[in-house]
Amino acid sequence: MVVKKKDTSPAKFEDNIFNIREFSKFEVIIPLKVEKFKIASENPKKGYPKIINGVFVIQYELAPEGQESKAEAEGL
Repeated sequence: MVVKKKDTSPAKFEDNIFNIREFSKFEVIIPLKVEKFKIASENPKKGYPKIINGVFVIQYELAPEGQESKAEAEGL
């Protein structure tokens, strides 16, 4: 297991050369081949979404092969 080394804590905040973190909003787009993955409903599985170790997890039921999808993609 790799452990991250902690940043140093200098007397003055300005002297901390390791303070290069930036915080902002971001968006992650994961393209899925709609021919292979069809979502069965617009709502996620029961108990989702949830956060596990800082990762936002969403699960949906997939429609059986050959069945039409009920969910629609946003912004298309």
